[in-house]
Amino acid sequence: MDRRKFIACVGAASVTGLAGCSGSSEPDDSSSGDADESTPEPTEGSTSEPTTEPTPTETATPEPESALKINEDEFYEEDFSAGVTGIVENTTDETISYVAVEVAFYDADDVKLEDGLDNTQDLKGGGKWKFDAMYPGDASEVDHYEISASDSPF
Repeated sequence: MDRRKFIACVGAASVTGLAGCSGSSEPDDSSSGDADESTPEPTEGSTSEPTTEPTPTETATPEPESALKINEDEFYEEDFSAGVTGIVENTTDETISYVAVEVAFYDADDVKLEDGLDNTQDLKGGGKWKFDAMYPGDASEVDHYEISASDSPF
């Protein structure tokens, strides 16, 4: 056990020592003398961690929801069923092989009660589909819902 600690300490000290030696030995003319300023460009060979948190960036791949538009939606309550019905439109020129609408039902305290789901296959480009996402519980408990459409089966 002591040998492992020794190797870990020597390894950490070596990395730290090398990190301090990897910079340029020439003075930096652009320094203003402020100690709390950081260099905006990373130095080559630096093993220290970045000084700022990374910012999340948008991916180049469009979100699945961008190809689908929910044109209308309405909560309904009948004798023995309840749910949300509406129209989803394929806003692209290509057929989407799988389309799902998911509805999350919430009570007045914003507690999620249940999910309702409806799906279809092969929605043509520019085509519309009437969905019906049923709520399996007591409809009087539902205060509001959130709805989303996706072209991913996962």
